[in-house]
Amino acid sequence: MWQNSGNFYDLAPRANDLVQDMTTTKIKKRFVAGAKCPKCGAKDSILLFKEHGIETVECTECDYREQQTDEKVAEKATGAVIGVFKPD
Repeated sequence: MWQNSGNFYDLAPRANDLVQDMTTTKIKKRFVAGAKCPKCGAKDSILLFKEHGIETVECTECDYREQQTDEKVAEKATGAVIGVFKPD
C-alpha cells in the first residue's frame, strides 16, 4: 500500500485497493444465545446473518450451514396474523 517515491513513502493507496474497499461490504453476524448445532451439537456456536437478502445460519465448530429458502419464507408468510403494529 505504501509506495516508495525517492527518499520518502507516498501514503496514496493504489487504485486496486480503492476498488476493493468499495466493493467489499461488511456482513453483520450475530450469535444465537443458547442455540445448539443440529449437526455437531455444539452449544452457542450458531451464527445468524443475511447473505444476499437470504437468512443464513452457520456453525463455527463444524461445516453446518442452512439457508432459509423461498419456500420456507412463503410458508411463514401464509401463517395466521396475531396483530399488526402501527406506530403513530
